[in-house]
Amino acid sequence: MSYQNPQLLYALFAIAIPIIIHLFNFRRHKTIYFSSVRYLKEIKEENHKKSTLKNILILLSRILAISFLVLAFARPYIAEENQQKTNNIFIYIDNSFSMDANSRSGRLLDVAKEKARIISNSYPSESNFYIITNDFKPQHNNSFNAISVEKEIDNIQSSPRLRSLAEIINRQQTIETNNSHLYFISDMQKSTISLNKINLVETNITLLFVPIIAKHQSNLSIDSCWANNPLLTAETQIELFVNLSNYSNVDIQDKVAYLNINNKPKSQQFFSIKANQDKTIKFNFTTEANIDVIGEI
Repeated sequence: MSYQNPQLLYALFAIAIPIIIHLFNFRRHKTIYFSSVRYLKEIKEENHKKSTLKNILILLSRILAISFLVLAFARPYIAEENQQKTNNIFIYIDNSFSMDANSRSGRLLDVAKEKARIISNSYPSESNFYIITNDFKPQHNNSFNAISVEKEIDNIQSSPRLRSLAEIINRQQTIETNNSHLYFISDMQKSTISLNKINLVETNITLLFVPIIAKHQSNLSIDSCWANNPLLTAETQIELFVNLSNYSNVDIQDKVAYLNINNKPKSQQFFSIKANQDKTIKFNFTTEANIDVIGEI
């Protein structure tokens, strides 16, 4: 016989509770005084036997109740002889901020959740399901059954954390390594996974990738910024360099970038940038007597 949730069998230690109660009976006895007890001897012996039998029956009923309750939650089953051993199904759902982007089917994280549900429903109900996210939550160290895993999938929220493929595999192998499948549901960002390095990963599990493709984002972004002088002093001329990146397939003409210092406009620069290229622009400003600078580009 096998169990879908074998970790719950540890709860059988609760059987010790009624045994302790039986051994250390804390019932308070009431003393009754009689003028003569010669007629009570036979009645006392008979009641003692009944009381002992009653206590044993109560003890057995408590032990059986706890045992049956634990076994019910552990969900025992008898596997067929020709049936393969129950798989341990690991489902990694990328919940980084990049998964908040949209695809034709909606938000990427919602699409990933739906694919995770489809995967869980494709395995036998007695399989052990594990959830892995970028948060590496302690409660995900335990397995879920076919019903509870869907509730856990619904509770997944976006996270600022990022995990590499190696970290995810290490996380999986610290939990279970035997007969395991790991599904990797992600938008396959380069910060998370390098497809050309998959063959370098040493693992004895079945690794399956489920890519989710977002809509093409025609973004114009600020890549980085730096000053010509890292030491700011009062009333000093500062040159601030800003690197821009055009991720679209269209040339951008006559755009303007603004520089605000301490919530006051200081400078602006007009620029043009070709498709899929970077460009560096420069702002000039003079620090004030108060050298604490809060800048916004």
